[in-house]
Amino acid sequence: MVRALLICALLLLLSAASADNGGVRLHRRDASRPKPSGGAAFTDNFDAYADNVALGGQGSWLGVTGTMTTEKPASDTEIFPDSTGALCAARYNQTFTADQYSFCTLSANTGPEERGVSVRCQSGAFTYYALTYNGTILELYSEVAGAGTSITSTAKTYSNGNRIGLVVSGNGTATRLFAYEDVGSGWVLVFNNQNPTSDIDGGQPGLSGFGSTVSARVDDWGGGDGTVLP
Repeated sequence: MVRALLICALLLLLSAASADNGGVRLHRRDASRPKPSGGAAFTDNFDAYADNVALGGQGSWLGVTGTMTTEKPASDTEIFPDSTGALCAARYNQTFTADQYSFCTLSANTGPEERGVSVRCQSGAFTYYALTYNGTILELYSEVAGAGTSITSTAKTYSNGNRIGLVVSGNGTATRLFAYEDVGSGWVLVFNNQNPTSDIDGGQPGLSGFGSTVSARVDDWGGGDGTVLP
């Protein structure tokens, strides 16, 4: 009888403790703990879009001046620059912080037309930082209202499936750019801590290019907040 009473008392104490902690509170994440850095990533493989349509206006994409166009050789849609003798760009219409990144996979690597990624892409006139590849040269540059300035470049030979990525951090005169490549073993820094002559604040990550050729395409884009490429 005494043992039964002791067991009942113990069960009541355990039940009260559980109620005080909301039953499962001890297993919930403490809201005061810092969340992982890097922000939420957005991705697009473009497969949901029809063939030969402007990327701007599809999904969350907004066109800038010029056209990035879809190419759907099978079920796998890719994007190519489609503005003869001119710049083209598209930006991903979400809210991003000052620190942001953009990356893509290279496909159909015949030059000489340029295609690649951008960060801090603005609406209206061409204003953004871009990292593009033309089949032989990887170039980092800025566009401010359509006036381009090369920041740095290097000769590269990439294969289909290689990736390029661009990261921007800081604001104003503290703005810095970092360019990466992934040729199969993860991201490797190519251009480190570049200080652009033009300071571009705000904007969104996206894609950029020059000229018009379906033989220079990109696929599998990703962008987000932070300074670490996923």
